[in-house]
This record gives sequence, C-alpha cells and structure tokens, in this order.
Amino acid sequence: MSYDAVVIGGGVVGVATAYELVWLGVKTILIERQDVGRATDAGIISVGEYPNHPDPYYRFVALAELH
Repeated sequence: MSYDAVVIGGGVVGVATAYELVWLGVKTILIERQDVGRATDAGIISVGEYPNHPDPYYRFVALAELH
C-alpha cells in the first residue's frame, strides 16, 4: 500500500495533522510506537521556575506563561 503523507507521532499535533490531511483527501498513515495519545502532554509540561535565569530565552518563556 502507498501513501501520500506519513505522520510520525500520535500526540495531539500528530493526530490533528493526520486528521486534517485525511479530511483534505490525502492518503495518510499515522505511525506511533505506543498507543495513540498516550504521551500527549509529555512535551508541554513546564517544570521549574526561570524568571531569574541568565539566558534571555527563559525570561521570555516565563513572561509568555504569564500572558
């Protein structure tokens, strides 16, 4: 079987992307090594405080979280 698109990762973004592609008529396969949606929140958890971190990126992140 052949596909026009391969989506790797069955988290929120991967499933949403695959859904949209299929909805648009693109022959799509979703590849996930475990259960789809199992680690959905793994990449969006912020641990720790960084307002006093010397790197400007961390200050930007801290301010963004307040918004």
